[in-house]
Amino acid sequence: MNLKVHSNNAIMLRNALGVQFAACFCVESSNWTRFPKISWVREVRVKGSRYTAEFVNTDDQFIVTGYFPDRSLVSPGVLLTGMLWQDRLGLDLYYNGEFGNHYSDHNYGGQVRLGF
Repeated sequence: MNLKVHSNNAIMLRNALGVQFAACFCVESSNWTRFPKISWVREVRVKGSRYTAEFVNTDDQFIVTGYFPDRSLVSPGVLLTGMLWQDRLGLDLYYNGEFGNHYSDHNYGGQVRLGF
């Protein structure tokens, strides 16, 4: 049986409130800075948290509730930045997470910069 979903627009508001700290330290000839942070994130679905669907060739419609219509998350993270080789080589490493009720998301990466 095919499912027909009626068109719908969704609007979500996302706000974050938090604090971030910074601390610098030197190791031999390199300079490092770390930036730990913690945030509270609030997501609210203003429009589109529910939509109407029906099976094709039937008259029975039903309401579908979207994934996480409203939620609060805790978002810890850290950024580590280093300058090496007389400030010619830069290294950035970061992690950001989001955690809520039966939900977690992890975002991490890095960047290398070489100046000449």
